[in-house]
Amino acid sequence: MRSNYGLNNKWSSLSTSYGINGIDALGNAGEGRKESEEMKKFLFLFICALFVAGTAGIAGAAPILTNGDFQNPIDLYGWTTLGDVRVGEASFLSELQGMDDRFALLGLEQSVGPSILYQTFYAPRTNMLTVGFNWAFDFLDLSLFKQDTFASVLTSWGNFDITMLDLATGLISLGLTNNFFHQSFDVTGFGGGLVTIAFSLLEQPGLTFSVAGVDNVSVTAAPVPIPSTILLLASGVVGIVGIRRKLRS
Repeated sequence: MRSNYGLNNKWSSLSTSYGINGIDALGNAGEGRKESEEMKKFLFLFICALFVAGTAGIAGAAPILTNGDFQNPIDLYGWTTLGDVRVGEASFLSELQGMDDRFALLGLEQSVGPSILYQTFYAPRTNMLTVGFNWAFDFLDLSLFKQDTFASVLTSWGNFDITMLDLATGLISLGLTNNFFHQSFDVTGFGGGLVTIAFSLLEQPGLTFSVAGVDNVSVTAAPVPIPSTILLLASGVVGIVGIRRKLRS
C-alpha cells in the first residue's frame, strides 16, 4: 500500500494556513479576488458615469431659436410679423451670399411704414448669448430730408436691450449691402426667461425705397455650471484618479 504521508502533510499545512478546510479556503480566496476585481470594474464604470454626467451639465451651447433658416414648409413658422414680411425665394436678394433658398424678405411691396419680423423664445440661465444671422439691405433714397432704416435688436424685459444692427440710407443714395453678423453678448446675471430677437425695416414717405433680407438666424446660450453639476464632475475626476491608483497597487 502506497503511503499518503506527503498528501497528509500537505493537507495539514493547508489546514494550518487557511483553517480546517484548506481547499475551501483557497476556493473562497480565489472567489474573493474575483469579486474584488469585479467591484473595481463596477466602481470604475460608476465613476465614469459620474464624470460623463458632470461634463454633460456644462456641454456646449444649444440653439434655442425656431426656424432660423426659414426652411419650414409653413412660411415664417415660429415668427411673428407686422407689415410687409414674407418668405423670399426667387428675388434679386437670393443671389447674395447668405440668402440661401428661402429667407425672410421685408418691405418688398410696401413703400411706407414698418415691416417687422420677430420671435420670442425662452433662454435658459446664462452669462453669454451668441447671435448670428445673414442680412441684406437694398435701398434707393432720393429724399433730402428722410432716411429709411433697417435695425435688429435682442431684448429681454428688465434684463437687457441690445442693438445689433442700426443702418440707414444716405441722403440721395443708392446701395446694396450685405454681411454676416456674429457676436457674443455678456448677459451676466440673466437667470433665464423670455428673449425677443427682432428685425425692423422702416420706410419713410417720399422718395425712399428699401428692401431687407434676413436668413440663418441663430441664438445660442452658453450654459452656466450649477453646483450639483460641478460636484458630479469633481466626484468623477477624484474617483477616476483613486480607482486608477487602486488598480495599479
